[in-house]
Amino acid sequence: MKKEIVRRCLLGMPIGITISYLISIIISYLAGSKEYIPCAPAFLALFASSLQAVCVQTLLSAFLGAAFSLASLIWNIESWSLLKQSFIHFLCLSITMFPIAWLMHWMSHTIFGILIYIVLFFLIYLCIWLIMYQIQKSEVQRINQHLKKIV
Repeated sequence: MKKEIVRRCLLGMPIGITISYLISIIISYLAGSKEYIPCAPAFLALFASSLQAVCVQTLLSAFLGAAFSLASLIWNIESWSLLKQSFIHFLCLSITMFPIAWLMHWMSHTIFGILIYIVLFFLIYLCIWLIMYQIQKSEVQRINQHLKKIV
């Protein structure tokens, strides 16, 4: 199990960094900027240089990637119901993501900004969960069809 935890962390970290950079590139493009915007301006303002801000963002993105990858281990706990797995997984991701999103100014630091963030996070989670559920359901059906042919 320890090897699996280390493996997932090492795999999740570069994925988290990659996703973070892709999002910053997309945001820079959508903002109509001719310059790359590496971080939220309010986050950049917290540091003496943009290099410091980008380094901290990279570390936090690596942490997010590792945490999300580790949280996926929850789906391997077969003794838990799908509802329990889903709730615990959502809770783990929420507890990990919210403070980092707050710190990196991915949301407005107002009640309205927090509510929008929570709703968006939940909707994105729900969409991904539904897609993954349908994929798994189709896979189970495919396996069952295959087993029927054998038996």
